[in-house]
Amino acid sequence: MSRRHRAARCPLRHQDGSVIMEFPILAIPFLMALFAVIELGYSQFLNTVLDIGVDEAARQVRTGQVQVADDALGMFKRILCDRVGEVMGCDRLIIDVANFTTFNGVNAFAAPDINATQFTPGGAGDIVVARVAYPWTFSTPLIGDAMADWSGNLVSSAVFRNEPFEGPPR
Repeated sequence: MSRRHRAARCPLRHQDGSVIMEFPILAIPFLMALFAVIELGYSQFLNTVLDIGVDEAARQVRTGQVQVADDALGMFKRILCDRVGEVMGCDRLIIDVANFTTFNGVNAFAAPDINATQFTPGGAGDIVVARVAYPWTFSTPLIGDAMADWSGNLVSSAVFRNEPFEGPPR
């Protein structure tokens, strides 16, 4: 038998089924990475939508329109839900609005309580922190494991001083 024939019969040279074996090995990590990128992108999209909603609702607090309304919290929620309601469940939003007399008090502001809504928008000239949190957990296996220490909320904040307006007394 010639040397050429022996080389052609070598099992290492036959690669007829190699794609069937290589595809699952490469597809699983590729799909996990793809889903992780999609999920991270979606969470950033949700956070941006939440930022826009909080900015819009905080503007109404800053100008005093929320404070003079009959139902201040209801108006704040309505403005917020008009902006984020299409992609987020408004019933899951955690609203935390507090007022301070100095900016130093803002530093000691604790994390939002997930069991209660706090809403004290203050009066004219007060410093206000408006925070809204949306519960979020990652479902992609490796991302969820990597984010195990993460609180699980998408949070948007606005810190501002209320404008001088005619409203309820302090």
